[in-house]
Amino acid sequence: FGCETTEPTFDFSLDEAVNNTPPFLTPFRVKDLTTEFLRRGIKYSQMSAAQRLELEQQEPDADTVEYENSQLGAGVINMDTDRIILRNLVNNGCKDAHGALVGKTIVFARNQKHAVHLQQLFCKLYPQHGDRVCKVIHSKIPRAEALIDEFKQGNNDFRIAISVDMLDTGIDVPEVVNLVFAKPVKSYVKFWQMIGRGTRLCLDLFGKGKHKTEFLIFDHYGNFEYFEEQYKEAEVSGTKSLLEQLFTERLALAKTALDLKHRDGFDTIISLIRQDINDLPQDSVTVMDRLQTVHQLQQQDVIEKFTAEVHKQLTNLITPLMSARTLKDPAAIKFDRLIALLQTDKIVNAASFEERKLELIEWLDQLAINIKAVRDKDALIKQLQTAVWWNNAGFNELEEIRLELRGIMKYRDTTSGGGTRIVDVT
Repeated sequence: FGCETTEPTFDFSLDEAVNNTPPFLTPFRVKDLTTEFLRRGIKYSQMSAAQRLELEQQEPDADTVEYENSQLGAGVINMDTDRIILRNLVNNGCKDAHGALVGKTIVFARNQKHAVHLQQLFCKLYPQHGDRVCKVIHSKIPRAEALIDEFKQGNNDFRIAISVDMLDTGIDVPEVVNLVFAKPVKSYVKFWQMIGRGTRLCLDLFGKGKHKTEFLIFDHYGNFEYFEEQYKEAEVSGTKSLLEQLFTERLALAKTALDLKHRDGFDTIISLIRQDINDLPQDSVTVMDRLQTVHQLQQQDVIEKFTAEVHKQLTNLITPLMSARTLKDPAAIKFDRLIALLQTDKIVNAASFEERKLELIEWLDQLAINIKAVRDKDALIKQLQTAVWWNNAGFNELEEIRLELRGIMKYRDTTSGGGTRIVDVT
């Protein structure tokens, strides 16, 4: 455009495109779905006795299975992990207009072998659909371009395209309503290009006048957390969102503190519950349906009285709305929840307090020591690793460490790291 500098003459963000009237692009929601092996890797040395036996029945050299999480799908394929990925898509993905079959979906696989494995596993899990619904597209597949053209057709049974690079960028399929990140992504630019595959508008996708209004992203490798990107959580059937889980634990803590007349605990947690409610996006259609209840609870002293009726409203009407909030820092929210559980255990003198304490210390051990924000908290972290601190810790002390440390939980280490091995450990 004849720019004198390299600066663009105009910048039009995704948020502006989504929120324009009329919108130019479709927004997304994210479900961060990882398994224990995706978080920690698959390692014989860390398996339970039952898991070791299961692996030993498959692998003659089972004790050599020691893979970091970054090698899953590349250095080793765990059948159970991939089963979870596919089941999450089929059970919780956005469906077609009839609700009978998953909508157009792109699965981003790690490599060609991983892609083929995912398709074969899909055909095994869902033989009624098989390769009529799920197909692999990569550069070495015969007629790859013809497969892309087939996938672009709106009204056919080819719903799930498992891609290795060919569908990551450049392809335009407005009907795409699900993206599955079955691999880690390290390029920020490519990450957003991949997300762009779902942003196209699609009118009447679910019937006359029922347009595509959002698409889902299933992130199995913590890519949003890696790039520290905010997102709105997807509401996946049968499971509560992370923000719903936190709100539920805070309600339980408030009830416990009230029953045991723990004034400091009750006042603190009621304040946090109020903050959570005030953070609800009132322009969200989900929240608007219950806006009258939200406004009633926001009135002075209503929550503070915490009557049986208020508790019922908070549990049944407000908790499901929490997923409408923007999830700014998943790691911080997980830490908030752990602290709420610790505070509850402390108040009731529960035996599970010791187990949760060890979990918190393990989280501290996983913090990356080369990050300045972590090093700034070094003195406090060292205190928390001593028995003296925990012997003197009460509700307020736990609240203080929540406030001090929640912001650095995103810096917990995930180590990286290959012939591909296929194992099946649950």
